[in-house]
Amino acid sequence: MVDICDGFINTRRFDALIMCWTIPFDPDAYDVWHSSKTKPEELNFISYNNQEADKILEKGCSTFDQKGRKKCYNRFQEILAEDQPYTFLYVPDALIITYNREELEIKCCNELDLEIRMTRQIDLLDTIT
Repeated sequence: MVDICDGFINTRRFDALIMCWTIPFDPDAYDVWHSSKTKPEELNFISYNNQEADKILEKGCSTFDQKGRKKCYNRFQEILAEDQPYTFLYVPDALIITYNREELEIKCCNELDLEIRMTRQIDLLDTIT
């Protein structure tokens, strides 16, 4: 049996492809979308190339201020929406919970990509039971 990555994706032998992507907590999309990441076994296998997107991704990677990064990634999302290199078919309902010993964040996302954020302080003693 031919592996889908070796047989099709890395060799660019496809006209259309349905795949699943997840986005980490820090939405750095450099490896997936930057035009320098188009070699075999790299993640920009559709060879997406947009100079403004590249510059925004580079700036986002090198910006340590979270508000500045958010501004970069918001602009990047606008560029993706304009270019539409992928057709995003589905966003599932999700409940994402993160905990960093000081704060519990619960993020509810539905299929319309609406977000409800609830944040509260957690007493560490409550978690050690």
